[in-house]
Amino acid sequence: MIKNAILAAAALASAAFAPQAAQAATTTIPAHSTKLIEIAANRSFVIHARGFDDTDLDFRVISPVGRTVHVDVDGTSYTDAYIDADSAGTYRFYVQNVGDEANAVNYTVEYID
Repeated sequence: MIKNAILAAAALASAAFAPQAAQAATTTIPAHSTKLIEIAANRSFVIHARGFDDTDLDFRVISPVGRTVHVDVDGTSYTDAYIDADSAGTYRFYVQNVGDEANAVNYTVEYID
């Protein structure tokens, strides 16, 4: 019984620090709307996001404790953000399309060892 409890605790501990796989996806954001992308992280990561069309996209990342850790509102449709994940949990990556047409966005999340 104790041995099983110790093995279970060790498995949970190793899962918390296991390498996280990179994420990559494409999503379409309708005109004048915002898309939420959730990113689970227990270490620092980099986000690369590129829009395919000519509409302006704004980007914002909020930490699990509600702190804004990245803002990009410069009139382009791309961003590159290094996020120093000082809190483990779910980071909220908001992509806002401020243009008059839908815009497809390709994004990748790469975790830093």
